[in-house]
Formats: sequence, structure tokens, C-alpha cells
Amino acid sequence: MMGVVFTISKLGVAAGIAVALIAQLTIGALIDHFGFFGLDKHPASPWTFVGIALLVVGAVAIRR
Repeated sequence: MMGVVFTISKLGVAAGIAVALIAQLTIGALIDHFGFFGLDKHPASPWTFVGIALLVVGAVAIRR
């Protein structure tokens, strides 16, 4: 949570929230894919990572 505070002061609110969201979705996809914490594995499709990459492109577009 403190990372968001520092990110917002450097990038702005929209880009800071976008970065936080991208990080959460990426970690969630990896946890599902590898089955960390004893959870069932749900393999990530290539479309999962395409979607995350598009979010990154959107965050960069917000910043420009």
C-alpha cells in the first residue's frame, strides 16, 4: 500500500493506480498458474499475458 503512495507522487493518480492494478493482476495470474499457497492450478493462457501487456500499454499512454 505504501508503494502506491510513493508511485502516485511520481507518476500521478491515474498512472499510479494503473501500475498497482497491473501488479495485482500479474501476481494473481502467476499464483493461479503455478498453484502457490496450496491452491489449484489454473494454467494461464497466452491471452492472459496479452491482456496484461495491453494494460501496460494503457498505463504508458496515460503517462504520456
